[in-house]
Amino acid sequence: MEVIDNFLPEEQFDTLASTMMSANFPWYYANSVVSENLLCEEQFNYQFGHSFYYNYGFKSEYSKFIFPILEKLNPIAILRIKGILLPRTETNVEHGFHQDNQHKSKVAIYYVNTNDGYTKFADGGIINSVANRLVLFNSEDYHTGASCTDEKIRVAINFNYY
Repeated sequence: MEVIDNFLPEEQFDTLASTMMSANFPWYYANSVVSENLLCEEQFNYQFGHSFYYNYGFKSEYSKFIFPILEKLNPIAILRIKGILLPRTETNVEHGFHQDNQHKSKVAIYYVNTNDGYTKFADGGIINSVANRLVLFNSEDYHTGASCTDEKIRVAINFNYY
């Protein structure tokens, strides 16, 4: 696992963050975060997502905003890229340990805003949600996200790639 703070130059980060945190950015309801190994009550097992890339192509008119991240990651091939929005909860809600896919690939999580949410790994490691931070790890690593209690929303981007 590798954590990189201040991943993007400030101007690129500001553009991406202001776009994704805007009331005009299109978020879509997903009825579950995980389907197995649920750690929370079912009523909290949901999120809002934005598909930047899936089924072998870019699907979002907002994809240009993540190109600076992709340039630095320099993937050989992309499996999926999605934005994640978790609404604030009274306590941090962990959804369930999972692997993003069954391929031996890489995962990068880019945190868009700072809050007390986090990514927790089954081995006990915790990465706090800090704006403009990126964490890199292998797709075999079991992890779970947690909602925040101190901001309205927790926003991140999940990259699965080779």
